[in-house]
Amino acid sequence: MRKARPEGLAFIFSAGKLVSLFRQTVNDFGRRRFSALTLLPSFSFLSFLVEATG
Repeated sequence: MRKARPEGLAFIFSAGKLVSLFRQTVNDFGRRRFSALTLLPSFSFLSFLVEATG
C-alpha cells in the first residue's frame, strides 16, 4: 500500500462530503420512490475516485 499524499486525503474528504450531500439530496427528493438512475452518477463518481487515487 502506498502512503497517501495530504492533498489526496483532502480530495477524498471533500469528495466524501459531496457524496453525502448528494445522497441526502436524493433522499429528500426521491423519498417516495427508489430509482436506479439516482445511483448511477454516484457509482460512476466513486469509480472515478478509485481510478484517480489508485
